[in-house]
Amino acid sequence: MDTKTYAQVLDQVQKTIKDLQVIESLLQKSPDSPYDQMGDVAHRHLLVLEQQGDLTVKDSQEIRRAMFGSKMRATANLFGTAGSGALFYRKAEFGSRVKPDQKVELTASGLARAKSYRSANGLT
Repeated sequence: MDTKTYAQVLDQVQKTIKDLQVIESLLQKSPDSPYDQMGDVAHRHLLVLEQQGDLTVKDSQEIRRAMFGSKMRATANLFGTAGSGALFYRKAEFGSRVKPDQKVELTASGLARAKSYRSANGLT
């Protein structure tokens, strides 16, 4: 590849990177962005945890129903184990049946997501 062609390719790559950065910025600010929704749900769970001192499965369901509607079913993809990349985990034996009074905690990822959401939306 000659120097002129290399320079043209490099210029195009740099323009593409700038375009992608703009798109990424817009997606993070969009209320329809999955990142924003998950940050919002994590923030709301953390808010209840801060206000009440604990959070139960029932509280979590109420938050999610308020956000996603009354037809909200179990959202297992939000839950995992304490060290997972999920937003929340139940403080119960792994594989045990879900009960409304079981405690729910934010994972490190969930806490980071909530704090990031708060910072991005001026809620800190």
